[in-house]
Amino acid sequence: MCFAITQTPNAQTSNEQTKQNEFLTIAPRFGVGIHNYTNLEVGISSIYINNRGLAFGAASAYTVFIFQQSDWNSSFNTYGVKAGLQSSWSIFMWGLEWKTLFANEENDNYLSPKIGLSLMDIFNVEYAYNVLNTNNDIQINSKHQIGININLNKKLYTYIFKE
Repeated sequence: MCFAITQTPNAQTSNEQTKQNEFLTIAPRFGVGIHNYTNLEVGISSIYINNRGLAFGAASAYTVFIFQQSDWNSSFNTYGVKAGLQSSWSIFMWGLEWKTLFANEENDNYLSPKIGLSLMDIFNVEYAYNVLNTNNDIQINSKHQIGININLNKKLYTYIFKE
């Protein structure tokens, strides 16, 4: 009986701790980047956070709208959509994304693996390399992309700043 009494609080704490260190949430996603020229993105992410022992990390799926410049002096006159998956462990991030841009009645598709630094997929600094570019007629034809994005969600920030 003494063993059962001493173990009960530990079991409750362990179960409560698991709930606090592992969760799924939806968050608005905002970003800025360079792919030939400046782009802005706004969309939504689904983020899974796991902060238990060696499993410290996150995974997310996202969809965003992109507003892209076609040259340094233009407005954001090229637009598109982007969808991707990414994962992080510790501060390292990797992922894969598909982007479609539309300009002057033409479109271009890009498939890009990416790597970078991440704070549990909440704040990301990333580099992507375009392995597929379906239309070289559009002005956005660089193989390289860099970006910074952030996911805004009260639950995420409460989680980070209470640690």
